[in-house]
Amino acid sequence: MLDVFVPNGGDLAKPVVMYVHGGGFFSGDKMWTEKVYSNIGWFFAQHGIITVVVNHRLVPHVQYAGGADDMQMAREWIYNHISSAIYGHGSVDKVVLFGHSSGGAHVAMNLYSASKKYSQCLEPTHGFVLI
Repeated sequence: MLDVFVPNGGDLAKPVVMYVHGGGFFSGDKMWTEKVYSNIGWFFAQHGIITVVVNHRLVPHVQYAGGADDMQMAREWIYNHISSAIYGHGSVDKVVLFGHSSGGAHVAMNLYSASKKYSQCLEPTHGFVLI
């Protein structure tokens, strides 16, 4: 469901980007091609940012609000694991959610519904980019 790209260096409390691919809700993948999504994790990691590249279920195998649920699972994983050494000592206080196209819609749905639906309501993120 997700891949973690860890930058070199032993700094603690590194910033984290959670990237969610687009694809019109019915196509796409976190590693779609070597020219599009697969390079995002490497790019941010080379700039000192831990990057979590996330997949989500696609239509017709999911109904609304399944994408928001997938984002919640990824956010909970980050919240519970990203500060460990194996994942680069990321900071849960420095997480930016980055969604492209339908990935941005899933992130927005998750942010909108998080306080209403999920048992683990996570702290607000450091920021978000929805394109």
